[in-house]
Amino acid sequence: MEQINGQGPTGRRLEGPNRMKVMQFRVKATTGPDNSRIPDFLRKLPTINLKEVVAERDWVFDHDMGLWTVNGSFMDPTVVSAAPKQGTAEIWNFRNAGSSWAHPCHVHFEEFQVLEWNGKKPTGILRSRKDVATLGPNDHARVFYRFDDFVGRYVIHCHNNVHEDNAMMLRWDITPG
Repeated sequence: MEQINGQGPTGRRLEGPNRMKVMQFRVKATTGPDNSRIPDFLRKLPTINLKEVVAERDWVFDHDMGLWTVNGSFMDPTVVSAAPKQGTAEIWNFRNAGSSWAHPCHVHFEEFQVLEWNGKKPTGILRSRKDVATLGPNDHARVFYRFDDFVGRYVIHCHNNVHEDNAMMLRWDITPG
C-alpha cells in the first residue's frame, strides 16, 4: 500500500514497477517426513484479577500546536511519568485524541491484556498479550498490567517514527515493592 506520510496508507495499492520489493519467500518441497504440528492448545492467558489493581492511569497521544505529545508533554528523561511498584497491577488507558493520525503505542518491558477497546470487550487477536496498542483516530484502549518481574527505567512511546523522533515519548519506572 502507498504511504506518503505518517498518517497511514492512502488506500492505493502499488503494483508492477511502482511496488517496493521487501522480501521474497521461496518454498521448496520437503525431502523427508513433516513432523511439524499445530498444538491442540496454546499457552493459557494469565488470569486478570481486578482486585489487584492499585492505580489507573491515562496516556493521551495527541498533536498539540504542531507537536506530538503524550499527556501534553514531550520526552524529558529526567521526568518520571509513572512509577508503579513491583508486585502490583494497574489499569492503563491509552487514548488517541486526534481525528486523523494513528498511534501505535508501545510500552517497553511489560505486556498487557486488553480489558476494553472503545468500550467493548476484546475478541479475536485483541485477547492475546500485547506490548503495542495501535490506536486509530479517537480510539481508546483500557488495559491491565501486572508488574511482577524486574525494576528499572522504561519508556512509553508512539511507534510511528515521525512521532517518536519528535519527542512523543515518556519515561516510566518500575520501583521496588
